[in-house]
Amino acid sequence: MIVWWRMARPLQLLSIVLVYTLGALMAQAMTEAFDSARFIGSLLVLLPVAVSVHYANEYADVETDALTARTPFSGGSGAFMQSNLPRRAQHAYNHADQRQHQPNYQGDPRAD
Repeated sequence: MIVWWRMARPLQLLSIVLVYTLGALMAQAMTEAFDSARFIGSLLVLLPVAVSVHYANEYADVETDALTARTPFSGGSGAFMQSNLPRRAQHAYNHADQRQHQPNYQGDPRAD
C-alpha cells in the first residue's frame, strides 16, 4: 500500500489541491458566488485523474527514472521499481515501446 501512496506523489497532489483552491477563491472574489458542491465534486474528479497520470508516468518512465536524481517533484518516486510487477511485464512493455519508435512502424498488425 505504501508503494501506491508513493507513486501517487502526495506532494504534487497537495500542490494541485492548493492551486485549484486558489483558483476557486479567486473566482469567488470576482463573482461573489461559491458553489461548495461543485468545488468538492470537481476535486473528486481532478484528484483521481492526477493520480492516474502519476501512475502512468511511473510506469512509462521507469527506465529513465532509474538514471535520474530524484527530487520531491521530478525523477519519479522510485516506487514502481520496488513494486511486485513481474519482470516479464516490464520487458513486454519495453519491447512494444521500442517497436513504436522504429522508423517504419505501421502499428501492431494484430490490432486490425
